[in-house]
Amino acid sequence: AVWLRKAAKQGDARARFEVGLACRCGRGVPRDLTRAAIWFREAAEQGHPGGQNALGGPLRSGRGLPRDPTGAVAWFRKAAYLGHVAAQRNLGLCLEYGKGVTRDPDRAVAWYRRAAERAPAYRDVEAAYRLGRCYARGRGVERDAAQATNWLRQAARAGHADAALLLGLRYGEGRGVARDVRRASAWLREAARTGHALASSRLRKLVPIALDELDPEWRADFIEYDGPHGPQAFALGRLNALLGRLGPRDLGEDEGP
Repeated sequence: AVWLRKAAKQGDARARFEVGLACRCGRGVPRDLTRAAIWFREAAEQGHPGGQNALGGPLRSGRGLPRDPTGAVAWFRKAAYLGHVAAQRNLGLCLEYGKGVTRDPDRAVAWYRRAAERAPAYRDVEAAYRLGRCYARGRGVERDAAQATNWLRQAARAGHADAALLLGLRYGEGRGVARDVRRASAWLREAARTGHALASSRLRKLVPIALDELDPEWRADFIEYDGPHGPQAFALGRLNALLGRLGPRDLGEDEGP
């Protein structure tokens, strides 16, 4: 908008950040990553946390600015200390993988936690997923299956496909939770709905397991008909039809860990 660009040229930090977003996305103006980075820098230097976080992106990736991982970390840190949740997660990622800063999984977990422990409306879903992975692997924190499941569930409920996949795998393989094929299938379906190919593949592999573990009356219903593509293909269709009516909330997944 004309008024927004006018405000940006007059020195308004928020307007400069918004114009940078418009340039980055091509919203109302031609997409230009270099121009976007210029606007982000001007907003960042005025202390705008969104601009600081946004400036860290092109410095980390080298798209729109010369690549400078150390500079990216510096801007992410400034925004993170100002409470910007995406910057807190980005700083955690840099610390976990040693990008532009000495690798420090303990500090990475601390920043993931700060971003993930916000009220649900402000929580960073990616940070919750990363925190769950750290608990599952014992990276930067003592391995804790209950905490891993809790954070992965919170991220999966918010629509994070990778979190839903990992949660489905944990239930399917009994990793840190009681093995539960129905819950595994429900979460894998959540991930598969987003087009997650691995989730679809793992869901298909659950069919013979599900046939063995279903109640006898259900099992008989699944295998009583040998469809044109074989009993397993037919069973997959029946299993999907059944679980299509059952989401994670129907299986108690809105409860605590």
